[in-house]
Amino acid sequence: MNLTIRDSDTNEEVILTVAISEEYFNKLSEREQDDLTESVAFDYYENKAAEEIERQFK
Repeated sequence: MNLTIRDSDTNEEVILTVAISEEYFNKLSEREQDDLTESVAFDYYENKAAEEIERQFK
């Protein structure tokens, strides 16, 4: 399933692929959906920061 977030640094939409079916996602409570989305967004920003650090040391 794809989740779309807006990158707070660039204000661009970013599509993130999550290994969960849309059907299963829809069965989750709203809180669980929010938690999952927040977790995926956190991973996105963590990876983005790691890539930036890596770029600076090359």
